[in-house]
Amino acid sequence: MHLLSFVLLNNISQIKVSNCLNINFESHKYQNDNENTLFYGLYTYDDYKYILNHKGNKWILWCGNDIDIKNKSRLHLISLLKNIQNNLYYDDTLIENLNTLELRTRKISLNKINLSGFLKYTNYITFSDFSIKYYSESQEIISILSNFTNFKRSNVDNANILISYNNSNEFIKDKFLDNNKLHFTNIKNDNLPNDIFFSNYKNLLIKLYYFCINRELCEQILSENNVEERINTVTFVPVWNRHELLIRSINSIKLQTQKSKIVALCSNLIDYEFAKTLDIISILTINLPLGKKYQFGFDFCKLLYPKNVIILGSDDILSENYIENINRYIDDYDVVGLRNWQIQEIHENKTYELEYCHEITTYKNRKYWGGRNNIISKIFNSDICGFPLDILEEFPFSIGAGRSLGYKILNKINWQVYPDAKKVLDTLSLFKLLIMNNASYINLNSSEFYITSLKDSKIDMITPKEKYLNSKNIKVTELN
Repeated sequence: MHLLSFVLLNNISQIKVSNCLNINFESHKYQNDNENTLFYGLYTYDDYKYILNHKGNKWILWCGNDIDIKNKSRLHLISLLKNIQNNLYYDDTLIENLNTLELRTRKISLNKINLSGFLKYTNYITFSDFSIKYYSESQEIISILSNFTNFKRSNVDNANILISYNNSNEFIKDKFLDNNKLHFTNIKNDNLPNDIFFSNYKNLLIKLYYFCINRELCEQILSENNVEERINTVTFVPVWNRHELLIRSINSIKLQTQKSKIVALCSNLIDYEFAKTLDIISILTINLPLGKKYQFGFDFCKLLYPKNVIILGSDDILSENYIENINRYIDDYDVVGLRNWQIQEIHENKTYELEYCHEITTYKNRKYWGGRNNIISKIFNSDICGFPLDILEEFPFSIGAGRSLGYKILNKINWQVYPDAKKVLDTLSLFKLLIMNNASYINLNSSEFYITSLKDSKIDMITPKEKYLNSKNIKVTELN
């Protein structure tokens, strides 16, 4: 693996270089003994002391004389590091000494890499290569992208994309918007349709890749936008196989009494080509973790300049008046959803009515709707481990499918709704919206407009019906 890939994929935020070397990684300067850190250069006792005293995750990049086992004093110091499991090297001449010391090692490379090579280590699908001309005034961005063959630095007039880092040139930014070109930024943006937020270098590279393979579609959408007024609802549907169910889901959106733009979020070429036959917007993106896939859906929907965005599962169908009724509330509430829904088992011809009914429980003298949730605390590093009654007076839980988010709350959070998680995404996104960002919300309980989740026991379902039917937090009524 390339060293840059390794640093990004392991979220290494600091690089501690020996003071004996005249090398300065200003953007990764060593400042915190708890952060993920790569150590480079072992020349003095102080170099070893930094490694031994570091409390966070640590990696050592071994080079040249670092591993000179003929030097007895150095050998003694190396022995102090034998319990460290993360040892990297790039020079094959070191492998004999590394093996002699029984150090667990991994080889990395320093040559330029293709972005597909970076992404293949991340469990994401990859597609054919592309070449993009970019413009950036940030030397850090230029330094990182110079390692990737897909990106070529260009002047403002010839660049396909703009990348801002820690600052923004308003004249250049407006020029890219006028020319329907993408703008990636890590700062609170003006929420123009072409602004795409990234949180760190790894996040930037992943978003660059998937936006760039959909670049022509992105530019077409931007060219057709009317940014004077938000008039459209956008519904996006994450897709993974199950085409028969997908057709029913898409048709239920097309038949709405109030129309919506429809986006299919596909993670393989078969789904991508099939979705295009349904006469809807079809885009390619990652599949796992699902948090990244769903988040890409919101990032892409931003290009369409919507008034609200609804996410719907590919196995969910809407009653024909669903969007019309949900949109009655979007001017007054940031988050609009349903507390009740239906499940239909296709082969058993059974339908169930479901309703969230989380009980109030107490944890550390604080009352919570539905009790504590350790995943929330872990993902958000928060002392609040659920939905406290002293913050949320009204029942907070709504089904994720069909939930509507208004553009004002999306602008407030830079359209970053989902964390990089694999499960409980409905709850995690709701916590981010309601607790971390004080979004206003309403949970409706309706029999006049509804969602039906189709379940097929013969195919793989992300959430099988048994999980719902056996949940202590859901009231279940069999309708037939």
